[in-house]
Amino acid sequence: MKFKIFCVSLLVVVFSISSISLVGCSNKLIDELNDLQDKCEKRSEELVQKKYNALGILSSYKNHYNTKLNKCFALVTVSVSGSSDYGQFLFNVNENKKIGGYTHPEGLNEHCFMSGNEGQKCKSLEDWNTLIKPYME
Repeated sequence: MKFKIFCVSLLVVVFSISSISLVGCSNKLIDELNDLQDKCEKRSEELVQKKYNALGILSSYKNHYNTKLNKCFALVTVSVSGSSDYGQFLFNVNENKKIGGYTHPEGLNEHCFMSGNEGQKCKSLEDWNTLIKPYME
């Protein structure tokens, strides 16, 4: 009987220590991820300010740190005041590189491109959203 109590007590201690270690590890990973997301947001804001806002172009953006790709992306939406010209551009923020774009100029057909996917065409905003989904999720 004493042996059973000892075994159960030992299991409880081992389980408790394991749980504490996992929680500590989990919290560290969450903190690191939050730090990467914060840095991504700051770099995205700087990129948009430099490339668009400083030039007087109306723009907004969404940034996303993609954990699968270990990269920061910004999806910048631009419009020209007084017209229906509209565009979105996808940037790899850390490399300061435009990797894709969708444009819908006033009175013209929609157009999009993705670096490395020149053969892929998109004919609508829906197609564009499908192309950028792997980067922004």
